[in-house]
Amino acid sequence: MKVAHALTSWGRVIFGLFLLWVAAPRIALGQELIPRVCIGYNPEKQNWELVGEQAIHRQEDHCPKDYAFMRVAWVPGQPHGGKSLPIRGTCCPLPEGILTDSHSWEAEHCPPDSVATGSRAEIQVALDENQDWHYAVKKWENITHYLRCTKVDTTRFQVGTLGESLSIGFAFDLDRLILNTGYTNESRIPIGIRYGVTRQGLYNLDSGGCIGYPWGSLLTGKLHKYCGFEFRSIEYRGKAGDPPQGTPVKVVPDCISLDDPLSPTPKCITR
Repeated sequence: MKVAHALTSWGRVIFGLFLLWVAAPRIALGQELIPRVCIGYNPEKQNWELVGEQAIHRQEDHCPKDYAFMRVAWVPGQPHGGKSLPIRGTCCPLPEGILTDSHSWEAEHCPPDSVATGSRAEIQVALDENQDWHYAVKKWENITHYLRCTKVDTTRFQVGTLGESLSIGFAFDLDRLILNTGYTNESRIPIGIRYGVTRQGLYNLDSGGCIGYPWGSLLTGKLHKYCGFEFRSIEYRGKAGDPPQGTPVKVVPDCISLDDPLSPTPKCITR
């Protein structure tokens, strides 16, 4: 009887462990995602430079791991269609676990459930000893420029519907006059991302460009240089333990201030 009782007890333990193992994926799905401050610092390169391709200097560039484009810098040169737009901008950190390691290169639009995390020029344009810099730039404007599109973890997340593309910084008046695009100013942008999406370098905190709304939206496509960019939010897919399908994932922390906007790792002050 004692042996039988012991076997029964061990059976219960094993059955209980089995139930915990079965439930583990659901517990993981319900784990809280922690939004992170976007400050404009690249932890992999350890610098404050914009991320992206650049005529003559850099053919390809990409965001750090678990980062994506949240702002596109002002595009110089003549107006061209989406495939001819070179992309440089600010990559912001997302809560860990949203992005996968699956990438594709697209000329204009990221595939469904993918967001832009880098850019690449069709060819590297170099200075020719018989041509000046302006010739190289003109050539740069007439080649195809690709977005590196990174897929989200579709077991838990999805990329939402199209948001707005708003001008910020010095370029907003020009955009508004040319194409009647929307615009915003820095004071409206949440503190948790404000310093990242408006800076170009450590000390330049008033740089023009385009940002998505709702706040925290990520770049998914490019149409034309006058803030003709597609931005979309990351949403929950509605799996067990998560909010209902279509609920936006919180990627912008609720900061009322930062302890040091010039620090690569500032503290978010919430009260």
